[in-house]
This record gives sequence, C-alpha cells and structure tokens, in this order.
Amino acid sequence: MAQADGLQKKLGVPVVVGMRYGNPSIQSGVDTLVAQGVERILAFPMYPQYAGATTGSSLECLYKELAPRRVVPTVRVVPPYYADPLYIGALAAVTRASIAAAAVAPEHLVISFHGIPKRYADEGDPYPAHCAETATLLSRMLGWPADRITQSFQSRFGREEWLQPYTDATFLELARAGRTIAAVCPGFTADCLETIEEINMTGRKSFLSAGGRAFHMVPCLNDAPEWIDAMAQIAGRELSGWSL
Repeated sequence: MAQADGLQKKLGVPVVVGMRYGNPSIQSGVDTLVAQGVERILAFPMYPQYAGATTGSSLECLYKELAPRRVVPTVRVVPPYYADPLYIGALAAVTRASIAAAAVAPEHLVISFHGIPKRYADEGDPYPAHCAETATLLSRMLGWPADRITQSFQSRFGREEWLQPYTDATFLELARAGRTIAAVCPGFTADCLETIEEINMTGRKSFLSAGGRAFHMVPCLNDAPEWIDAMAQIAGRELSGWSL
C-alpha cells in the first residue's frame, strides 16, 4: 500500500493495489478505478521476473475481471523489468545500505528467488533466465566476486523437482562452513510471508542452528525512496503517449 501511495504522489494519477490472492483484490482495484472514470489502465506487476504462475496468472485474473464489462478500459502492461537499470539500481542501493548496517559484516550473499517446478522451465517459462540475469546484474553493481555469491530458489513444496539450488540446502551448506551471510530476495518487491517467515525466521534459525556465525536479512524494496523513484520512471515510460 505504501508503494501505491508513493507512486500516486509521484505521478499524480490514481494508483490502486490489486492482489491475485487476498485483499484488496484485483476486482476491487478495477472497481475503484472505473468508479473514478478511468478509461485507461496501466498494470504494473510486482513481479520483476516473469513466470506464468505469478505475472501470468495475475494478468489472466485482470483480463477475466475486465472481460464481462460493458465498457472495457484500454490496458497496457509494464513488461518484465528484471534487468531494467532503474530496478537494479534501486535493488543495489537498498542491499548496499542494509549490508553496511549489518551487525556483523557478511562474508557471503545468498540471492534467493521464489521457486517454480522445473518442468515449467522445461516447457518454456523464462523465469530461471530472468532470475539469473537479475542476480548477475545485482552482483555486478554491488561489486561482489562470484565466489561470495550464491543464487538459489525457495518456497518449494510437493514431490516433484523444483528449480535448484534450493535456498534451505544452501543455508545449511554455508552454515556448516561457518560463514556469516546476508540474504536478499529480489523476486519480491515487498516483504511478505516468504521473506519474513520463511527466510528471516525459519531460514535464520536453521542457518544458526547448523553452525552459521551470523545471519543478516536485507529488506525488500518496500517503499524505499529509490524504488518509488524507479517505479515512477518505469510507469511514466510505459504511460508515454497517454495524456495524464
């Protein structure tokens, strides 16, 4: 919500939040905009890296919500911004500042993304490539050497194989080596259960219990000024040609 408020102040146009699961819903967001007389909508997915299960399903929900209406607003969609310099720059700024404030300087950085079943990628989902590019660009901007960084995937469930390496296994491996680490989750633009509970609580406990010396959690972009500025520039670019 804070992201939406900040973006609205920057752009001077109505900005609403619509969630695929939970409230406020996509339906309520569309209802709010239509009630205000909005005829053109820019959908800004909060998933920087495209996956059919995340961005794809959210857009499908948006289109299904719009389809039955007598008058359907014109819709544009912000394309995946996993490699956008504005997003990477904001991500690097937040990560750098957080690590600098860590109680113990981390020796290793774990860049953890939400996982998907491997078969999705085998069927053509671009998500793994998008994650790899984000991790590469973030590492380059931070100036960390490759041997001090591990990209991994979290949140797996079920019996089938998911994208690897797995974050929980990565934590255990680094813990047994006696490392101090920082974890960052670039696939989430706002902190949520997957970052707060899964990584900063369960992951932290697992890491320290297995012998890790110190664990630092880098917050998501949330409403950091660098991210609000980046969002406004990305949205402004995609709104180009529409009178505001």
